Amino acid sequence: MLDHGEKILVDENTLWLLEHHECEFGYQPTTGTILTCKITPKDKSNLDKHWEDMLKYCVEVKGDFAKFVDKSKVKELTDTLDNLKLKSDSPQECSDPATNDHMPEKTPAETVQTLPSKSNED
Repeated sequence: MLDHGEKILVDENTLWLLEHHECEFGYQPTTGTILTCKITPKDKSNLDKHWEDMLKYCVEVKGDFAKFVDKSKVKELTDTLDNLKLKSDSPQECSDPATNDHMPEKTPAETVQTLPSKSNED
């Protein structure tokens, strides 16, 4: 648990990274879901060492993950994905309407607004 004025559940690797930084979270207004995290090193006296330590930790995590991954399962999933791509004749439309609303045909027509004429009663 990361205690940042509120308790936030994160994995241990993310916790390690966040504990070494001042964190400024960006929330989704309607749900309170964390969307972004701006990190600033707590100790700025030697930034080169700080970022080298961060990189070293990330490389260790990547190595640990590589040992964990089942290479035959990755190959199976990759082959399945390649086969699905070959079977697809045309690109599929995204079912998310928010993604499709940027298409030219979805652009609303421009309207011209005019100010009301001034009457003698004004």
